[in-house]
Amino acid sequence: MGRSLLAGLLLCSTAALAEADNGDRVKSVQRRPLTQTGRVSVAPAFAFSVGDPFWQSVGGGLAASWHLAEAFALEGNGLGFSALPTDQLRVAKRELRARISAPHVSGIGDLSLVWAPVYGKFAFGANIAHFEIGVLVGGGTALLNKESGGGFVPQTCWGVRERIFFSEWIAFDAGVTTHLFLGHADVGGASLGRFGTLVSGSLGLALYFPDSQTDPAP
Repeated sequence: MGRSLLAGLLLCSTAALAEADNGDRVKSVQRRPLTQTGRVSVAPAFAFSVGDPFWQSVGGGLAASWHLAEAFALEGNGLGFSALPTDQLRVAKRELRARISAPHVSGIGDLSLVWAPVYGKFAFGANIAHFEIGVLVGGGTALLNKESGGGFVPQTCWGVRERIFFSEWIAFDAGVTTHLFLGHADVGGASLGRFGTLVSGSLGLALYFPDSQTDPAP
C-alpha cells in the first residue's frame, strides 16, 4: 500500500513538472507583435535640438518609411524648427558683448536608409515588450533661417533609432540624428560659408499600414 501511494505521488509530481515545463516553454517562445516587410509606417514626432548652448530649437515633423525587409527600410523625413535663445546666449551678449552668429536651420528634409540589426524583448509588467534598435544614414536639404541668410543648402545626416512595438499597427518611436549642413556665418561684418550642425531628438508613435496579411514572425 505504501509503495503504491509513493509511486502514485511520484507519477503525479512528474506529470506536474512536465506540464509546468511545457507552460514555461510556451511562454518563452514569444512571437513578434507585428511584421514590417512590405508595409509603410508613418511616424509624426515632436523634435528638439540637443547640445546647443546658445539656441534651443523645438518643432515637429513627419517620417514615412517603406520597409523593404524586417531590418531594412527607406525613410523620408521632414522636420520644422523654431529657434529660441538660451540664457547662455543672453549672458554672452550682455556681459561679454559677444556677437554670436552661426548658421541655424528652420527646416530639414532628407531621405535615409535605416538598418535595424538589434531585435529583442524585455519584461513590461506582466507582458513582454518587443523592440528594435537601428542606425540610419542619408542626405537631403536644410532650410536656413533668415538670420543665416535663408535659402536651401545641402545636408547629410546619420543617427540611431529605437522602436518599441505595442501591437500589429503601432509602435513607440525615439531617435537622435545629427545633421551636417553648409551655412553662412557673420564674421567681422562679412558673410562666410561654414559648416553647421543640428543634433535633433525625436519622440512619437509609428503607425503601420496596411494591416498585415500574415502571422507575425517569431
